[in-house]
Amino acid sequence: MEVKLKKGKSLHGAKINIICSDRQRLREEVRKSTVEIQRLTTELSETQKLNQSLQQSNDDLRNRNGLMSRSEQEQLEEEIRDVRDQNSKLQIQVNKSSVEAVDEAQKKQKEAEKKMEQAESKARNEKKRAEL
Repeated sequence: MEVKLKKGKSLHGAKINIICSDRQRLREEVRKSTVEIQRLTTELSETQKLNQSLQQSNDDLRNRNGLMSRSEQEQLEEEIRDVRDQNSKLQIQVNKSSVEAVDEAQKKQKEAEKKMEQAESKARNEKKRAEL
């Protein structure tokens, strides 16, 4: 950077002026940033207050209309999910038990058929012996 010096000013003085100018510019940027942060913080706070107020109004309306508050509804929905999960597990157990019961019934039926065949065979054999 080329610096034109006026009569009687030193290069050192010019550097100091540039540094001071830069420092002044940075201070102004920091001030503007601080103001913007304060504005955004205020806006955030107002938005949070509005949100809280709207939630309270919503809960009040629900209560007036016989509905549950949002937190009560969320809790009930969680309980419903838990009950559905439990029902699903029970249904799996019932299905498994049903399959096992059918398998057991088929096994007993085969055993009964086998015993009946054996009894019929024994009866035929005894009938043949009696005829002899």
